[in-house]
Amino acid sequence: IRAQLKQEALPQRKSLSEIPSLFKDAVGSGEEIVGLFLAVAHQWHNAGKIVCDEKASKGKAWLSNFSDRGGHIVYGPYALLKQAGAYKGWFRIRFCADEKEPLAEVVRLEVTHGGMHDTLLLRVAENNDGLYHFYAIPFSYKITERIELRVEKFCKVQIWVDFTAISRSR
Repeated sequence: IRAQLKQEALPQRKSLSEIPSLFKDAVGSGEEIVGLFLAVAHQWHNAGKIVCDEKASKGKAWLSNFSDRGGHIVYGPYALLKQAGAYKGWFRIRFCADEKEPLAEVVRLEVTHGGMHDTLLLRVAENNDGLYHFYAIPFSYKITERIELRVEKFCKVQIWVDFTAISRSR
């Protein structure tokens, strides 16, 4: 972690040919993809494990199972972006909730930077289909602030995280 925190730009930026076409389509032509972070390779975890997942863009995902404790299951990459501007933090996730769980927030997605927390709450009833979905959180970025993208769970749920990403408005 310390070595990555010393970097002055996004860690291991993917070339556009390596970025899944389904994500390029979701972002659209009005945005430039500036970083893509596979949950199994480029982020930190508090609970869960790597699993094979044919629905994930690269065949593997980070899974936090029903029995895993809550909290931040994926977080990072603590990246510095190259310029100030309007950005979006992207999350490609899917989940399956316990049928006995109440219809409350299941997962919180966050973009944190410079003491700011931009948040999106996802609810079981709206997202419990077992399919991957893209979720975007717009944020304004100022230089020298490190970016962290977080996935946090609050109840018994299976969450698969494929990747997180950052895009910038053109």
